[in-house]
Amino acid sequence: MIVKVARYSYPIAKIRASISDLLDAREYAMLVYAQGLDAMVAALNTTAYAAALQSGTAAFTLAVSEWRRAKAERLVALLPKHARTVCQAFLSRFELDELKVILRAVASGTDRRKVLSMLRPLPAGSVLPIEKLVAAKTLEDAARVLAGTPYAGPVAKGLQTAASETAGPDRAPASLMAVELEIDRWFLSRLASASTIFSGHEGKIVRRLIGALIDVTNVLWTERLRRTFHFSPEETECRLCPAGFYFATAKQTAMLAQWSGEGQPPLLGLEQAGSSLRLSMMRMLAREARRPLFAPPFQAGVPLSYLILGQLEIADLVALHEGRRWGRDTTQLGDTMIRFYGASLAGGGEVA
Repeated sequence: MIVKVARYSYPIAKIRASISDLLDAREYAMLVYAQGLDAMVAALNTTAYAAALQSGTAAFTLAVSEWRRAKAERLVALLPKHARTVCQAFLSRFELDELKVILRAVASGTDRRKVLSMLRPLPAGSVLPIEKLVAAKTLEDAARVLAGTPYAGPVAKGLQTAASETAGPDRAPASLMAVELEIDRWFLSRLASASTIFSGHEGKIVRRLIGALIDVTNVLWTERLRRTFHFSPEETECRLCPAGFYFATAKQTAMLAQWSGEGQPPLLGLEQAGSSLRLSMMRMLAREARRPLFAPPFQAGVPLSYLILGQLEIADLVALHEGRRWGRDTTQLGDTMIRFYGASLAGGGEVA
C-alpha cells in the first residue's frame, strides 16, 4: 500500500489540482446565460480555457479540444505504468475520431482539400498515414493503406462483415457502418483489457467506469441498429461489445439486443425521460465519471474520470458555441448540456 501511495501521490495531486480547470455550475450558468456568441467567448476567457482562445473564435472547437487533449496527455505521462496504459488507451479515441472522419469522407467521395480542413492535429505518437489515407478512393483502398497500423484489423473486419451481408435500402451504407462499429468495438475491447491489470478496490472502480462507457456505446449502437437499420436482436447482439457494467452478462446483453430502440432501454432506469437518448446516456456517463473522485484517492479511476469529464465538457462547449451561432435561446442551450443542466444552472448542485 505504501509503495502504491508513493507511485500515485504526485500525479494524483497534479490531476486533482487540474480538476479545478473543469467548469463548475456557476461558470456553466455564466456561459449559458451570456447574451450572444461574443459574450459567451468573453465569459469563457475568464476560465481556464482563456489560454486556448487567444486566436479568437474562428477555430473555437479546435482550440478548446486541443487545449484539453494536450493537457490530458501531459498529466497521463506522469502516471504509474498500469494507470498510464489504461488512460493512453482512452486517449487513442482522439486518433480514432480523426480516422472516422477520413473514412466517412472516403466513403462519400468528399474533396481531398475539404477532408484535410476537417482534421484536427493528431497526437505526437500518431501512426495514421494521413496523406495516403486522404488520397484513398475507396474504403478498401484505405484498409490497404492502414496495413501495419493497429487499426488495420478492425477496418478489415468491418469490410469483411459488410461483404458477407446483403445490404438492403435500410442498411446502406453497410460498409461504412460495419467499419465504424468494429472500430468502436476495438477501442472498447482494448480499454476493457487494460482494466484487467488492476486488482482489489481499484480494479472495481476502473472496471465499473469502463463498463459504463461500454454500456453507453452499446445502447446507442443498439438504438441505431434496431430502429434505423432494422437489424434483428440476434444480428444486433453479436455486434455489441462485452464487458459492460449494467449489461455485464450474456443474458443482460441479450436483453439489450431485444430492445426495439424505442423509448427507454432496459435495466438503466434513466432519469431524463424527456431528453434525447444520447443526452441521457451522456449524463449517465458523467455521473459515473464523478464516482471515482469520491473514492480512496490513490487509484487509476481518478485520472480516467478526469479524462472522461473533460471530453464531456468539450462536447458541452461545442454545443454552446454552435447554439449561439445559430441563435438558439437560453432554455434550449441549457437543456443540451451534459455536465450541468436544469437546477444546477440556477445555482443548485451538480446534477450530472
